[in-house]
Amino acid sequence: MANYWAAASQGNVFMYHVPESSSQSSSGQEFLLDVQYAFGLPFYPKYEEQFTDEEKGLSLQIMQYISNFINSGNPNYQHSFSRRMLGVMPAWPMYLSSDDGDNYKEFTVSLPTLKGLKKADCSFWSDYIRRLKASTGSASGGEPGETPSEVTSLESQPLGDEVSYSR
Repeated sequence: MANYWAAASQGNVFMYHVPESSSQSSSGQEFLLDVQYAFGLPFYPKYEEQFTDEEKGLSLQIMQYISNFINSGNPNYQHSFSRRMLGVMPAWPMYLSSDDGDNYKEFTVSLPTLKGLKKADCSFWSDYIRRLKASTGSASGGEPGETPSEVTSLESQPLGDEVSYSR
């Protein structure tokens, strides 16, 4: 999906991953770990003892990335709220649709930038769907005359509002 948006949109695409091996992944909280960090749960008095100082620091950085992105479309652009931490935050490279552009941030204490998140798994499904569509002579809309390049470009296209959201 990130590859589709990076290739097809005029906007900036940034990808992240939260590994399941975190100490908080089995804490019994009803919210996903990235949501806990993004909304500052480690700083709520009711929960703060459940988080380490490192996890609280990670939460601050994630909140800053998100607020920077909301304000500017780029998590690296420091706006007035987060300028006090200037130089502390590791750069978050943009996700690009090229083979060398599959960067993502891993939301762990060190905030490493990694490449190729689940690339083999995604490749299997992308190739499988492409072959399946080609063998049935249809691509998304069931048009037998579509070329393989059209099939490839549609393989991970998101659903439209009328299909993907209930009203």
